[in-house]
Amino acid sequence: MRGCHVRFLQYLLGSLVFACTGCHESKTVEKSTHIITATQTVQSDTLYYEGVLEPIASEAVLSPVTGRVLQVQVHYGDHVNAAQPICTIDSEAFVSEYRGAVTQFLEAKSHLQNAVHERDANIALHRAGVISDEEYQSGLRNYETLQLQYDNAKYQLEQVQAVAHQDVEAIEQMTLSDIARVRALLQAPSTAVTVYAPHAGVVLFPKTHGEETQTDPVLTVGHEVKNDQLLATIGDVTRLRVRVSVGERDINRIHIGDQVSVTGDGFVGVLVPGRVDAVGVEAVPDRANGGMRSFEVGVLLAALPAADRSVVHVGMSARVGIQLASKPAIWVPMAAVHVAGDTQFVWILARILAKGTRVKRIVQTGESTGDQVMIVSGIRLGEKVVLTK
Repeated sequence: MRGCHVRFLQYLLGSLVFACTGCHESKTVEKSTHIITATQTVQSDTLYYEGVLEPIASEAVLSPVTGRVLQVQVHYGDHVNAAQPICTIDSEAFVSEYRGAVTQFLEAKSHLQNAVHERDANIALHRAGVISDEEYQSGLRNYETLQLQYDNAKYQLEQVQAVAHQDVEAIEQMTLSDIARVRALLQAPSTAVTVYAPHAGVVLFPKTHGEETQTDPVLTVGHEVKNDQLLATIGDVTRLRVRVSVGERDINRIHIGDQVSVTGDGFVGVLVPGRVDAVGVEAVPDRANGGMRSFEVGVLLAALPAADRSVVHVGMSARVGIQLASKPAIWVPMAAVHVAGDTQFVWILARILAKGTRVKRIVQTGESTGDQVMIVSGIRLGEKVVLTK
């Protein structure tokens, strides 16, 4: 029995010490004050940002040659299938490049074939002691050089054949002795080069290529294009996404998987759900907002119903609401937290002092939302917090 009394006194003493930690005064609770019980809750908040609807994925369509647009088979905004013709480019330069690549390949192949015979002969002669080690090694080096030249010529040939959409193996089987076939091959290419869609999607306007901004439509008959110039982008619009810029104060509150709702002036009455699928880990260069750095956050939208696909389009402006939910914690009204210099404190209804007495308790606060603030330390679950007017 005596041990029980001792433990009870220890509990009372511990409670008194905790209650008085950071306390310098106590007061009687006025009748007009409001008292709340400290409980764990989850607070929700929504952060809003502006962005532009983009395809879930896209692939650039580059001009394979330098020339002039001869024919346009599709227009920006059209849906295309994989391997569907997009445009035809007239290119005299490509014909010259093609013939040069074919000739270089056939010559390199002929030289390599001769080098193979010479190498095999040198191996036999070296074993028989007819030629020296130095002559043998010189022959091997010559063979290796010609092999590299052949590999390079073959690569160049494959590049032009891909543009001309020709069978690679058929040309690789030829030799310079196939005079008739070689002559026909060199005369085969047309100056007209057709560009095809790499996959199914929507033909989108080319906004930028590297640091160059393109302000005029490239898919126009008569337009001059350069090799590797961006002609269009094929976008996969089965799903849409948005990228938004988030300030450094809020970036750590956003996590992958957070729920998102998207609305827009162009699709009034349609609310598109989504989720955060990417959170930047480095501030975006040259994107400061009021002196604060910004981070890029990616949002993936849910698949659109058929009815909404007719009104929600790539390029439309979007208002993105990212819904945040805190971890369970003690939250109190901001009015309950007082500031004295660098110290924050609340009034707690005392348990062991005179009834109706409040004591000052120093607290540490965390994030806030609306009129609520998170208490990191200083208040226990079940304690009574006094709100003063």
